Amino acid sequence: MTRPRESWLRSEDDVKWAAAVARCEHPATYCGSDGFCHYGTCFAARDAPDLALEQRVQRLEDQVRLLRRALAQERAFRRAAQVAAREGRA
Repeated sequence: MTRPRESWLRSEDDVKWAAAVARCEHPATYCGSDGFCHYGTCFAARDAPDLALEQRVQRLEDQVRLLRRALAQERAFRRAAQVAAREGRA
């Protein structure tokens, strides 16, 4: 997983939301419930220099996720074809 981003404070994904909240530096930790950074430096200061790299990593992770999904579908198709072939011979 990539480094947490401020946008993850609004994520429906519990793992991403928790990672973003863990990065929060605000003493009252309102950020997780409000969905944005109150402190101001939790995400911006550390993310700015690596923004282009972070975007590339995110694109690659998305591509890997799609490839894994396609591979799983291909495996399921092959299993179904094997079962159909066996039943056809019986």
